[in-house]
Amino acid sequence: MDQETTVELDKAQNILFEVLGELPQLIKPGIKTVDIAEKIESRITELGATWAFPVNIAIGSFAAHYTPLADEKTSIPEDEIIKIDIGVSVEGYILDKAVSYYFGEDDEKKALIETANEALDLALKHIKAGIPIADISGIVYDFVKSRGFKIVSNLHGHKIERWKLHADKDVPFDPTLDVEGIFEEGEIYAIEIFVSNGEGFAYTSDDVRIYALPSVFAEISGRFRLPIHLRAAREIFFWILRNRKTLPVSIRHLTKTFDYATVRIGLSVLDQKGLIVKYPVLRERKGSVAQAEDTVIIKKEGVEVLTRRTS
Repeated sequence: MDQETTVELDKAQNILFEVLGELPQLIKPGIKTVDIAEKIESRITELGATWAFPVNIAIGSFAAHYTPLADEKTSIPEDEIIKIDIGVSVEGYILDKAVSYYFGEDDEKKALIETANEALDLALKHIKAGIPIADISGIVYDFVKSRGFKIVSNLHGHKIERWKLHADKDVPFDPTLDVEGIFEEGEIYAIEIFVSNGEGFAYTSDDVRIYALPSVFAEISGRFRLPIHLRAAREIFFWILRNRKTLPVSIRHLTKTFDYATVRIGLSVLDQKGLIVKYPVLRERKGSVAQAEDTVIIKKEGVEVLTRRTS
């Protein structure tokens, strides 16, 4: 890594650790999820960074892309698994971390979280430069299967680049998929594992709360002509570009600046023109889902885990 990358990632790391240390006081039964998301995002901003994506708080069978709406009444339950997925960005350099919580007494749900955490540890133990991604997929898949659970096959780890949360390589953990590529020295990945006692697949819903500009706009600077005449769409587009670049944003954030009708109309037009990426809420049809995730740099003989304290 060059000096700039190291400095920015170090800052992101310190901020992430500060926020993670405060989570036990935030994540408690009865607390509204929207209050938790707002507090985490505000804290990241106060500490001098940007939230890399809207805080995801996925409960029970909800697996990914669930961030609360501004008027959401949902609160943290005692009887279901809660996944908290947090991203910190400093000048586009991103760290991605997820942890699962459970406050109940169901042994199977406790075992789901334990299995996800141990599967992540197993993956990190075996990843190094030159290793085919498919090799790691098989190791993790077999481990989770031996515990009597299933990998959520369509939710993957991913390579991270500056301003690009999902770059050009995925890290799935189902070896029945066509898994290509190798881990290369210096690359940064979010190693992300979802474990289920259901079908092992997260279905796409019609509920879309998170959006982002296409990654091509990460490389664009200066003025350019947008082929859209509708004012609402133009305002939404340029607000996202100016404030988020290609990092995801949610309806909850857009409605702090624009009225709800403007947001919906603007996003709809941008979608029609292929100028916005949608992240639909993903959900298992049965059972519960646990998640574990860390961000790593690939080294010759292993990985450097950026999202865990070393002491």
